[in-house]
Amino acid sequence: MADPAERVGSPPPAAMPERSLNSTLQDGDILLHRSMSTQSAALRAATGSPFTHVGLAFRREGGVEVLEAVQPVRWTLLSDWVKRDRDGKVVVLRLADPAPLAGEGAGRLRSAAERFLGRSYDGLFAWSDEKIYCSELVFKAYREALGVELGELRPMGSFDLASPEVQQLIQARASGRVNLQELVVAPSSLLSDPELRVVFSDDPEVRPAER
Repeated sequence: MADPAERVGSPPPAAMPERSLNSTLQDGDILLHRSMSTQSAALRAATGSPFTHVGLAFRREGGVEVLEAVQPVRWTLLSDWVKRDRDGKVVVLRLADPAPLAGEGAGRLRSAAERFLGRSYDGLFAWSDEKIYCSELVFKAYREALGVELGELRPMGSFDLASPEVQQLIQARASGRVNLQELVVAPSSLLSDPELRVVFSDDPEVRPAER
């Protein structure tokens, strides 16, 4: 659920072993990290998870890139995407059943995700295609291309909205008023989805062997 300021912030002092990550990644993998965006504190408080941003990895001519919803939805080099994590860490999720991505599946997924290129970031987390946020892009691309729904759609009001960070964000973006029935999918719900497994992690809180 990154915001337009997702790319703002100093890179961590030490980057992760990108060569190991590169050798692991496959088209359609889902990448999670702990963003340094201005809204990340509010997202952590609302979801109870440190993971606040997500993107889709695909191999392109220049190497691996991540399709992500920031401002606007765009392609980002993998190395640049990883540097925006607070500690230069990344968690990679993949379908436990690879069948949907076989054959032309990965290509359909990429096309479905690229449909959102250039769209503005949705800072109100509304469930529409006019604007879009990061985990919404992943959810809709997988559903449209492969008929697979990943993550949990929950009403806005089911998240913890009481913290000062969340209230400040709501006041700034929605004048203090939000639709508590609006369905939202959070990056953290992807990590707990039984249809996904962790195939790579250098984050000490998540181990591939645990999934």
